Amino acid sequence: MFTFIDTTFDHSQTNGLYLSGQVDAEGFAFAVTDGVGAVKVLKRLAYQHAILSYDDEAKELAAFFEQEPLLRQTYKSGTWAFFSNKATLIPAAFADTAQLRTCLAYAAPLDELDEIHYRALPDLQAMLVFAVPSPQANIILKYQPGTRFLHPHAQLLSQFNALDGHDRLVLHLAPSLANVELYCDDALLLSNTYPFTAFTDVVYYLAFILQQYKLRTHNVTLYYMGAVKEEQQNLLHRYFRNVKSVYTAAAGLQVGEEAAVAYHSLLTLPQCE
Repeated sequence: MFTFIDTTFDHSQTNGLYLSGQVDAEGFAFAVTDGVGAVKVLKRLAYQHAILSYDDEAKELAAFFEQEPLLRQTYKSGTWAFFSNKATLIPAAFADTAQLRTCLAYAAPLDELDEIHYRALPDLQAMLVFAVPSPQANIILKYQPGTRFLHPHAQLLSQFNALDGHDRLVLHLAPSLANVELYCDDALLLSNTYPFTAFTDVVYYLAFILQQYKLRTHNVTLYYMGAVKEEQQNLLHRYFRNVKSVYTAAAGLQVGEEAAVAYHSLLTLPQCE
């Protein structure tokens, strides 16, 4: 659980603010921001019961929305991201919207309740195709009509392709899932999501990626965000010479650097509008 509420925040004045949320295997977090860096509210809520199905998760989400008045307010816009490995990139030249479900099914097993969403990425001449579980989406739309859904890769691909470093890895860590992007000479070489049970799995994935592309760890800058614990950071430093956390300085001053790193993706979701 994590809660931050700015002392100047007026609960009755949210029409000009942005609501963003992210759903993962252990719960969800939401933020209210002004869209340019100022954080008004940041909360993390954990599931109270075991999640065995989409319906279980939808019930937990419904309970959160019923209990939290801020989730029922009116906002300028709302964006929610679902962490899952059900996403893939398709070259724009081959992207047929009528065949997106078939294409995604090649990359990940789909549930009959999965909705297929997509986001065009003109700079990459590609389309990001991803699944959103319908029961959870319906709960969010019930309380926040007009909400737009994204996959975390959409943010990684649109915001972090211009980071410093000739060769760079971008790691976004979520409970049981690691989103990874690899750039070389400003060209995207890899975009993938890896399930893991221990953080050593994540380190193995990163090392394997570099081996596949014949890159040396000391020549690669590793950027990370998400809930990366101190001992996990230390492990990254053991294998990579250049390791940097990604966060917004203004958010760091407000909520603390640790939370700003952990929730950087959530706090900057409005920038993906």
